[in-house]
Amino acid sequence: MIRARSVLSVVVVLYLIALVCLAFVPRGDTVIPSEASAAFQFALASVLLVSLLGRRRWWVALGFAVLGASWIEAAQSVWMPPGYALMTDVIAGTIGATVGALVAVAALRVSRNPIATSPVTEPKKVRTEARKGS
Repeated sequence: MIRARSVLSVVVVLYLIALVCLAFVPRGDTVIPSEASAAFQFALASVLLVSLLGRRRWWVALGFAVLGASWIEAAQSVWMPPGYALMTDVIAGTIGATVGALVAVAALRVSRNPIATSPVTEPKKVRTEARKGS
């Protein structure tokens, strides 16, 4: 369990670093709107954080994602060309983080309390009789 948690911690850190780095790459004419991109990016960040912190701390993951989206847009307004930072990206990131947290909490609840449980049966013991006189 500790090893899986460590791996998940590394994945979360690497994803958040990539998220911040991608925020400062100039976007050209893309097919995907920035709002959809922000929603997806922060939904995934929220899923990863809820998976790491546990379903009881979903609010920490949601708060972190909302603050992260706000910080990125504030930093973009300082360091990127005018018009690059959009308030709609913060709103889309918040909505995406909320959906991601809800999905992660539901998935963790289902994985710990499966709806359809199948009875566990023990395998039948096969008796082997020792041969006499061989």
